[in-house]
Amino acid sequence: MRKWTLILALLGVACSEDTTVEPEPPRPAEIAVTPESGELTLLGTNIHLSAEVTDQYGDEVDTVTVTWWSTDTMVATVEASGLVYAWSTGNAEIVAAAGAIADTAVVTVNLVQKDALMEFYEALDGPNWTNSDSWGEPVELGKWYGVTTNDAGNVTSIILQFNNLTGEIPAAALLNLEHLRSLDLSFSFGITGKIPPELGDMRRLASIFLHHNHLTGTIPEALSKLDLDSLNLHDNDLSGEIPAWIGNETNLDLFVIWGNEFTGGIPESFGNLRNLFNLQVQQNPLSGPLPRSLMSLDDLGWFFWDETDLCSPPDDAFQEWLASIPTHYGEEPCEGA
Repeated sequence: MRKWTLILALLGVACSEDTTVEPEPPRPAEIAVTPESGELTLLGTNIHLSAEVTDQYGDEVDTVTVTWWSTDTMVATVEASGLVYAWSTGNAEIVAAAGAIADTAVVTVNLVQKDALMEFYEALDGPNWTNSDSWGEPVELGKWYGVTTNDAGNVTSIILQFNNLTGEIPAAALLNLEHLRSLDLSFSFGITGKIPPELGDMRRLASIFLHHNHLTGTIPEALSKLDLDSLNLHDNDLSGEIPAWIGNETNLDLFVIWGNEFTGGIPESFGNLRNLFNLQVQQNPLSGPLPRSLMSLDDLGWFFWDETDLCSPPDDAFQEWLASIPTHYGEEPCEGA
């Protein structure tokens, strides 16, 4: 039969037997990375990229090995699964390759909080801190010594007491920590300059502990924009009068300013501080009678006004109120009142 088919083909006679052409076997022809771009804003957080390989017919190929790499591992790294981790601010191309074909995704890393903490670290002589464990290292911010983060990875507190901080408080850096609620730089003994008024723009900031340093100037009025629960500024070189606006901080539990150069008296507005438990104004050149409005402070547990020129109203009602405070110490009652 094949002999006659060949003879007929040579004679130009159509052959009735079909001839079959085998299709080209599938081969990887294209790779596509999704998503094509992404942004990370927290140190150590990740984004998962995927790569789809298709053949020349547009069908998915799932038997080929995909290799991943980053063009800048200082900015972002990528695992074999396509999981990309952020490490420093910048841009990195994440490449997925299958043989000779490749595709990329651009990952933008904008670590505002990490950069802010590092600016804070440099401004306050971080290399000479008593403890700076993990600061600047590529680990989650919550693992940096003295830093606490919430479940979303945002910085909520900086507690670095007894840590040998030196320099002026870098307000611009702190403003980028918009979730910060507590700032404790106490017992540093080396922080100088003024209390930055910019702290008043940190609307979540509620607790400020800056005692045992060398701060100068006044308590800035800009802090009145905050809903404070603790303000501890004792043993500094602060001056001026105790601001009346403090009395509007109705959630204030602690107000301690002893060992400064404050003048004037305790404002009448302090009678509004119904949640106040700890009030210490001793060792200041304050003067005048204690305001009777303080008698409305039923929860006051600590009250010190000694080593001042303050005096207490001598009437029985005020003296009975003073006696009801569990821990109190001050000067004699006012004469001639």
